[in-house]
This record gives sequence, structure tokens and C-alpha cells, in this order.
Amino acid sequence: MENNRTFEITDLAGENLENVRWHGLMTVYAIVSTAGGNKVTTEVDYKRETNPKWDTPINFTLHDPSMHNNSLYLNIQFFCARTFKSDKYIAGFSIPVKRLFDEISGNIKSSRAVRYPMVNSAGREQGFVKFSYKFGEMPKPTSQQQLIESSPPE
Repeated sequence: MENNRTFEITDLAGENLENVRWHGLMTVYAIVSTAGGNKVTTEVDYKRETNPKWDTPINFTLHDPSMHNNSLYLNIQFFCARTFKSDKYIAGFSIPVKRLFDEISGNIKSSRAVRYPMVNSAGREQGFVKFSYKFGEMPKPTSQQQLIESSPPE
């Protein structure tokens, strides 16, 4: 746990998504994940169709060294929930977590709102993803860890 830090996403939203339904309302959900890590699926937004929004915080615990060497990515994918067919991919977004961390300029306690273009399955830019995020501080070492780290080598 000593090499982990928390990462929280709030106010997740899609903006100007392509309407992939031929008829009826488009119902959208998002899958938020870290590469090789946890995956969170939002509830379906039944109201806002091409501009879905979720206020529920999404929390991850990140391995700090992986975050700083660009091996950890944040992935956000939007899907249209369908009843009789498999859900339809709308668009997605991926960014190194290190870039998000660097953008807050070391001000760990602050929250930052961002907006990025997304790419659809054809590789074209399609809509935007918006969210706020913040990182938690590294946990303080336990007294036993401090003792081990401060002990001179034998």
C-alpha cells in the first residue's frame, strides 16, 4: 500500500456524442478503467442522450511508480445500451495518468476539470469527454517502515 495513491474522477460527462440509434432514445453508459487495473461501469443515463452526465465519484487506487513511468493509462469508453442487440460502442478516450498528474503541477489537493476529444471506432474524432479529477497524497510510512528505512546497513 505504501506505493499507492488514490485517484478520483467526478462530474464525468460526454458532449456531442454521435447518436447511434436509428429510432428511440439513446441510453448511454461509460466504462472507466486503468490499463491493467480496475474497471468501473457507470449507471445508464436515460435522459441526456448525446450529452450524458454522471455525478457519482469514481475512485481508483494507483500504483505510484507505474503512474510516473507512463505505464498506466486512464481509459474512458461510451456505449449505447440496447435491448435486443449487443451494446453499441460510441467513442473512447485514453491518456497516460502521468500526463494528468503533471497537469496539476504538483498541487495534489486541487481538483482539475478537463475536456478532451474522443475517437470513434472508425478512428475519427467524435464528441468530447469532460471530467474533474484529483489525486490523493501518498500514505505516510508506518513507524516500522521508517525504522527499516532509517536503519544504517549492517
